[in-house]
Amino acid sequence: MNSDKFEKLFLRLVSAYVKTYDEHSFEICLDGKECLKIGDSTNIVNVRITDSGKVLERIFVEGSLGLGESYCEGLIDVDDKLYKYFLFIFVRAAYDKRLLFSLPVGDILVILKAKFNRAFFEKSSKAENINTHYSLSEWFDDEKDANDFYLYWLNSEYIQYTCAKWDEGVKTLEEAQTNKLKFYAQRLGIDENSRDKTLLDVGCGWGGCMFYFAEMFGLKCTGLTLSTAQAEFIKEESKRRNLEHLVDVKLKNAHDMDGQYDYVISIGILEHISHYDDLYAKTSKALKPGGKALFHAIFHT
Repeated sequence: MNSDKFEKLFLRLVSAYVKTYDEHSFEICLDGKECLKIGDSTNIVNVRITDSGKVLERIFVEGSLGLGESYCEGLIDVDDKLYKYFLFIFVRAAYDKRLLFSLPVGDILVILKAKFNRAFFEKSSKAENINTHYSLSEWFDDEKDANDFYLYWLNSEYIQYTCAKWDEGVKTLEEAQTNKLKFYAQRLGIDENSRDKTLLDVGCGWGGCMFYFAEMFGLKCTGLTLSTAQAEFIKEESKRRNLEHLVDVKLKNAHDMDGQYDYVISIGILEHISHYDDLYAKTSKALKPGGKALFHAIFHT
């Protein structure tokens, strides 16, 4: 399918969309061509797309990744307050059967392919994608600069890059993050009797969870990450905290975990993989008899 065909597919999708959801109409301007008003509503969302053929191809081939990156690159121009209505076109096309099945069969297949396109999460390309995201390899030559960027806004005693746990009475983000780590310990049965037991953190980020368990409970922690910048930070931070005897990090794919541990924890990694059965099987083998595993992830149905 060439770029012009992706533009036509997009316009057919918008036309079908406003017939199903008529609260907004759209004025679409593709790459300087004459703008098209689609829909009858007086609530008009103006959308201007630069290099529209390639942008729309990215969206229909890569799904939400192509859509988000194109917007961030300034190739999709929509008023900030109205952007969500433009986004709804693709979200509802992927999940609303009424809208999806009102389209020609060929269009349906293209949209479903984008919906289920998870190739950028596959094992063969994961290291490159992890380093692009967490080591910011396309932005910075020095990994310390990448860490500095993240730590400007993730800075805390136990760095977390996932949701916090806001129980009643919790007032600060750092308290809520530590509250979450305490919750993990309770779920895993980690307490003062757990000293010198071993923990594997699969997808360990900047090591916040490991540093917490090492300092609070004396656990011997090993982290797995594919981000060279994260690994370097953990090594330096282990020295700074005098935890080199308790905290180690390996540049290794989650699916390649080895050794055996009393505890395995994974925070926010399931969103980045597709081989769940393999990961669960490897986790089972990585647990000592009587060991416990905890996976924390965010999903939608």
